[in-house]
Amino acid sequence: MSARGSAVSVVVVVVISFCGPLFAHAATYCLSQSRAVEARPCTSLDRAEAEYNRTYNATGWDTIVLTPAVNSSSSADPQDSNATSVVIDPSALHDIGYLEGFLTHDTIWAMYSNSVAFIGVPSDMAAWIDRHETYMINQSRITANSTASADSPPHFWEMVGALLQLIHGLHDGYNAAVTSTAGDAMPLNRSQLFWLSFQFELYDLEHLFPSDVGQQHQEGPQQQGHRGLPTPRVHPRRRQGGGEHCSGLIKVTSDDVFVSHATWDIYNVMLRQYKVYNLPQVGSVAMSGYPGVIHSMDGWYITQPQQLVVQETTNLIYNSSLFTDYLTTSSVSEFLRTMVANFLARDGATWVELMNYNNSGTENNQWMIVDMKRVNRTSNNSSSFRSDDTAASRSEESLLQALKRGASFDSVLEEPLDTDQRASPSVSAAGNNDDLSEILVRGTESMYLPNGTLTVYEQLPGPFSEWGDVTAELRRRTYWASYNTPYFPRVYALSGNLMMEREYGSYFSYHKYARAELFHRGQSGVTGLADMKRLMRYNNFQNDALSRIPNCSDATGQICNPPYSAMLSIASRGDLDPVASIETMGVLADINGSAYVGQQNLAAIDAKIASWQEVVRRRTDGGAPLDGWLVCGPTSTATAPNNGSAFAPFNWSTSPVSFQALPRLLLADVFDFDWQKLTVVRVASPGVFPAPAGTPAGCPRLCAVATAFIALSAIVVAAAIAIHYRRRKPQLDALPLISVINEPPAPAGR
Repeated sequence: MSARGSAVSVVVVVVISFCGPLFAHAATYCLSQSRAVEARPCTSLDRAEAEYNRTYNATGWDTIVLTPAVNSSSSADPQDSNATSVVIDPSALHDIGYLEGFLTHDTIWAMYSNSVAFIGVPSDMAAWIDRHETYMINQSRITANSTASADSPPHFWEMVGALLQLIHGLHDGYNAAVTSTAGDAMPLNRSQLFWLSFQFELYDLEHLFPSDVGQQHQEGPQQQGHRGLPTPRVHPRRRQGGGEHCSGLIKVTSDDVFVSHATWDIYNVMLRQYKVYNLPQVGSVAMSGYPGVIHSMDGWYITQPQQLVVQETTNLIYNSSLFTDYLTTSSVSEFLRTMVANFLARDGATWVELMNYNNSGTENNQWMIVDMKRVNRTSNNSSSFRSDDTAASRSEESLLQALKRGASFDSVLEEPLDTDQRASPSVSAAGNNDDLSEILVRGTESMYLPNGTLTVYEQLPGPFSEWGDVTAELRRRTYWASYNTPYFPRVYALSGNLMMEREYGSYFSYHKYARAELFHRGQSGVTGLADMKRLMRYNNFQNDALSRIPNCSDATGQICNPPYSAMLSIASRGDLDPVASIETMGVLADINGSAYVGQQNLAAIDAKIASWQEVVRRRTDGGAPLDGWLVCGPTSTATAPNNGSAFAPFNWSTSPVSFQALPRLLLADVFDFDWQKLTVVRVASPGVFPAPAGTPAGCPRLCAVATAFIALSAIVVAAAIAIHYRRRKPQLDALPLISVINEPPAPAGR
């Protein structure tokens, strides 16, 4: 295959740092022209490359980096707003999807069984999703190889079509592996692979299909004889915590900017991957993810070369009329718009433009886009503030001097966060410059945050989404916290949160909710990475006054028993609360079928941290890093020392009785994993893969012996890994780490 264009592309190398006996390096796999998956160095004759490291049992994370051949890509510049040519050939996405699906088929099956099959997809909902997917496929075909419609952002539909091909490639590769290797995994059709990425959007569709409660669920494994997975008729994620999903914190210190996130989700999805899609001439997106899911699902990303760190927490929507009035199949799924924006956006404003186009109104989040390339660090020097107005400059210098003295800085940190202090979206969205374009952050060195550093976008169904440049707020307070409650006043009111606060109290308040106050108190002690790790794993619910249940109405004697909840902290642990009722723990134990306190299948199941120093630094080879600190599993004393808590790591064997029936294929039994530094280096190269090399003259026998030795060593390592997996997790039918399998006929799609 001949390379198209002359643009320089990239190769991705993965290095994983942790203390463990195995898995020092990732294995390289290639997808050949005949669609054979082979463990060897890739060449320019191959379709795609994967660096795959099965380290879940040792670290809590598998890692996979996927790169298509450079000749599958266009030389178009995605940052050129006038460009109209195709950004990337959809076949390139199909190729990396095929390779991912083949290599990870056993974990994809486990993830599907633990999540989508557990949740269930009613028949009417499945038909709605089919129509929705058909609309997106048709729209992407209409705009393929032609000028996009005038109202769509450049390359939007091309990327949507390519991402749909990624899912189709997952389907083809997954089923090729399932039908040609031994194991418990069963075939999945294309709809089911789409549902795997769409699953967080399923529960918003419940508002359209109230009659589906009790109907036959159409998830594939049960129809194909899947053994014993429950299919509850009410969405488990809505029943637990009302659908709460994640804690987020952005913190500016004297020499860094940290972007951190803790996923709140059901325990049975703790099968984790650190995944990178590396698309030549487009960019790379790294994410905390899951097998078979083409987006993070946590909502935590690092992009290069754009140097954006993107994260979200889900805003809870209590106004169901927004769904019934505005959800339509003629829209683009939230997870697809997210990935389009991650690949194509150059800054916060263009990210929002891409994300907001053809809004589906499903999975409505508060998105935080941190543009790390705008941040700068320099010495304290008020002359660095530039202004054409001398009086304004003097005013800025006076404020800087006051901050240096520390006289007003502490009072700024401690002032209450009232609703009317939030930035005006109409002003901030317009990009209005503040009086102070940059501000000094406490310390001997200065962090400068120009406007556009932090953009926040809050999605609602219909035309009601809000966004703004809130950098001024980040400079003023030195942190931004996010905890499932809308920031913009109109979103807060329209979503029904204002109504819930008036009826049920401070649990639904933007500024008085437990996590709001915990973040406000805790962030002031963050001076470096160790502090950030500790805060994101914080839960001292039995001793912290901020973890006391705020509303005990309807409880016996108006007294909650116990008076605190493990859900009222930054890193929740739903297994540690007792089984609750309104009589024991008050009205928050059951509001319209949702439990906000009390024992439940919901926890902060991880934490992730990215930093400015990591994202923007340059190595001597010119590579741009995609690095993160990650930890898998709920918090505990062992994994979050010195935070006052005293409880053991989550253990399935000793978990509450109600947890024993949960599906947990391939999950670890004990979640005592430590933090991991995962490093992905993008190295500049003339092409994605080197040309196939012949045997060098003068050493044919030596090279042949060396090749045989390397192959034998790989087999020995693969065998050791397989033995390790089976000892740690006997139910795993491990994928052979060296596999040369020709593609069988593709199973019939939907």
